[in-house]
Amino acid sequence: MKKKLVVLSIVSLMSVGAITYAADKVVTPNVEQSNVYLEEARTFNRKSDYTNAEKKLNEAIKLNNKNADAYYELGQLELNKNNNDKAISYFDKAIQISPNKEEFYFGRAAAETFKFQLKAAIDDLKKVIEINPENGEAYAILAAPYMRFGYPEQALGYMNKAIQYKESSLDKEYQTRADIKLQLRDYDGAIADYNSAIVEAKKGTDSLKAQKIEFLKQKVVAAQEAKKLFK
Repeated sequence: MKKKLVVLSIVSLMSVGAITYAADKVVTPNVEQSNVYLEEARTFNRKSDYTNAEKKLNEAIKLNNKNADAYYELGQLELNKNNNDKAISYFDKAIQISPNKEEFYFGRAAAETFKFQLKAAIDDLKKVIEINPENGEAYAILAAPYMRFGYPEQALGYMNKAIQYKESSLDKEYQTRADIKLQLRDYDGAIADYNSAIVEAKKGTDSLKAQKIEFLKQKVVAAQEAKKLFK
């Protein structure tokens, strides 16, 4: 009788082991197929087919719940729909899985900005720069709150870096730096930057190109007048 019980116990244990093994096989991440769904989602996203993009991203996560890029893409989709809380939750998951990707922090900073969580957004943008010290866009965005809240020297430092590292379309950066210099009463520097902004604007192809250039020319005149009055 004891022998039969031992045999039954062994069979039971083996059955449990087999079930556990089968369960393990079911939940083993399918990284390759998950990444296929991720790329399909990106294709749908480029076509502005956000519904199918979201479906593919959820399928990607079902196959591999450690697919950080899929969570990031879902965050971007929610950001585009102004669902900022949901976007932040997806960016949080992406960062938790892969904490050294600058775009994850950039995405979360955007959502935090829309929620007026400026301290959190600034911290995330600083993290972007920590990961990639040559991210010109991050420096440019960081300059704005410092200028807005009365710290023009810090804003100027960030904008100098933005112009140093950003590779193209620098008219906005030169204009912003000129505005900062004007606030600091560096009139010659402001005039030079407004003129540089005009040069950059002339390279553009958008429909508002002429209006931009005219606006910047007016800025030059205003800076020249300020120089006469206050210097």
